[in-house]
Amino acid sequence: MYEEATQGNGQPQEGSSEVLLTVKSLSYSVQLERRVLDVLKDISFSVSDGQFVSIIGPSGAGKSTLLRIIAGLVRPTSGHVYYRDQEVTHPIKNISMMFQNYALLPWKTALENVEIALYSNEELSAREKREKALKALTAVGLSGFENAYPGELSGGMKQRVAIARALALEPEILLMDEPFSALDPLTADHLRNEVYSYVINPQSPIRSVIMVSHNVEEVIELSDKVVVLSPRPAHVVGEVNILLNRPRDKKSFEFYTYVDQVFALLT
Repeated sequence: MYEEATQGNGQPQEGSSEVLLTVKSLSYSVQLERRVLDVLKDISFSVSDGQFVSIIGPSGAGKSTLLRIIAGLVRPTSGHVYYRDQEVTHPIKNISMMFQNYALLPWKTALENVEIALYSNEELSAREKREKALKALTAVGLSGFENAYPGELSGGMKQRVAIARALALEPEILLMDEPFSALDPLTADHLRNEVYSYVINPQSPIRSVIMVSHNVEEVIELSDKVVVLSPRPAHVVGEVNILLNRPRDKKSFEFYTYVDQVFALLT
């Protein structure tokens, strides 16, 4: 079953915006000792320029695996991922992934952790890499913490370092895997109010975001479109286009109308 929820004039939000990424008929299976385990089955959706798209589904549905396939880190069993007209079969510079555990090296400073993302770029000098890393840290509000080590930073500040590392790469598409799940509720709520402005604004190189989450209210607050997956083998059971102005009032009737739509698809 496939549904697309719309509101207002009944038209999907994507409209005539340029499509940056397309997931087409994607399936993924794992060979176990005595059987094949189907994880993802015939998944298709697109991401347009300027969109914040969230993928939500039950625990163990394969959401993180889907994100890694989009990043080019895992090969699908069948189907394709396209960035513009280019098939993604390996990691590319225009798509960057922010991992759930931030993946910060504890023996390196915040600045050095951001610079790591630029190590393989032979076109940049060491000075240029440092300048890009400093600019990214400033963009996420960490000016003055360049020489702090991860153990000296709060959970929210560690997340900002991870976002800065993604910004330093200057990708067009940012993938975020459960970015708020390791934070306490108050810190997560505060950062959700900031993260959209970090990653999608005229000064940011990032043009679209794909976020995996299990938190329905979180995806309604942040997303332009929500892709809802079924239990494993995961397939798309519906898309919900969120037509709400920003900042969003989480106590409004309209907000909870969307929450109910997503819950209905999940159950």
